[in-house]
Parts: sequence; C-alpha cells; structure tokens
Amino acid sequence: MAKKWALAGSEPTFALGRWVKKQAKLTEQEPSFMTEEKARYYAQALAQSMGITFYVVRNTEGRFLAVQIPSDGYEIVATVMPPA
Repeated sequence: MAKKWALAGSEPTFALGRWVKKQAKLTEQEPSFMTEEKARYYAQALAQSMGITFYVVRNTEGRFLAVQIPSDGYEIVATVMPPA
C-alpha cells in the first residue's frame, strides 16, 4: 500500500542512501508587490539589455509595473529609453 503525502512539497526524496520525507514549511507569506523604485530598476535593466523603451506604470489597483506597452487606464509614471 503506497503512502500518500498530505502536504504539497513534502514528497519523499532519496538522501544518504535512503528515502526520507521532506518537511513542508507552512508559513504565511506577505504578498510581494513591486515598489516604484524596484519597477524603475527593472525597466532600466530591461531597456538596457533589450534595447527598447519600457514604461513604469501604476495599475488601477495602485501596483507599479515595468511594461513595454502600457494598457489603457494605467498611469505612466516614467519612461525609460535604452542608451543611445
């Protein structure tokens, strides 16, 4: 009879010559939202590496994003152009 593992991430693994059960961590995580500063950093890095213009926008929920083409209804906070 095969055992069923109740928690996701607690599948058995082969370690030190025997099967052991991994322990799943049951922790609550805060949602990670991008700050305006982090969105600007990503936009700069992407614009430089890809050679195209990126925009830092604030969506309707107030979250900041680095995008190539801003959607309607999003506020454009910054425009980041690639280096010449």
